[in-house]
Amino acid sequence: MAQGGVLGNGTKVGFSAASPVSWTRVGQLLDDTFPSLETQKVDSTIHGTSKFMRNMPGMIAVGDLTLIVLGDLDEGTDAAMKTIYDYLQSQTTLWWRIEVPVDRAQTEFTAFEFQGFVASFNYLSPITDRQTAEINIGYDSASFVRYNAGATAIT
Repeated sequence: MAQGGVLGNGTKVGFSAASPVSWTRVGQLLDDTFPSLETQKVDSTIHGTSKFMRNMPGMIAVGDLTLIVLGDLDEGTDAAMKTIYDYLQSQTTLWWRIEVPVDRAQTEFTAFEFQGFVASFNYLSPITDRQTAEINIGYDSASFVRYNAGATAIT
């Protein structure tokens, strides 16, 4: 149980098209919405004397990973943004890794890995606020792996 809680500050997201995996960090991360996991319910009611319907667990639906990052159109300062945009255009499935700090010192992280594609990439440039980009990653895999806490793999 978290004693006093741990901030999400320090969360890292990386992607890789290569095997063995070498992570490219998504820089200037402002916020993320973690992929939701939801077990679908399958009706397993047998008609008889019971008035209660029954369900059994079905397949697990995985929601999108949503990233909000500073909108950096300068390839010299954040080449990863152009790379991610290019992967949207090519419709390439990539490996994705999310590392969430488990301690306030940010020395250990619980990691999650899955394969997914860039489903959308939206630049937002309001006149009176900072430019940002919203990136949605769609799930395209047969697994969603959670690792025990350890050192970071995303540099």
